[in-house]
Amino acid sequence: MRQQQQQQMRQQQQQQMRQQQMKQQQMRQQQQQQQRKQQKKKKKQKQQQQQQQQQQQQQQQDLISDVFVNI
Repeated sequence: MRQQQQQQMRQQQQQQMRQQQMKQQQMRQQQQQQQRKQQKKKKKQKQQQQQQQQQQQQQQQDLISDVFVNI
């Protein structure tokens, strides 16, 4: 009797442990996905910023060449 009970207890504990590990893994995966998403977002923002900067530079050059033409 006793042995059986102990075995059951052990099995339950192991199951709980397993479930815990599974949960942790899922959590980790979710976190990683989130991080990836954020990184993608950051990348996109950076690209947009660069594009804006390039546009501004282009405008300035245009202005400068206009001035020279006017002189």
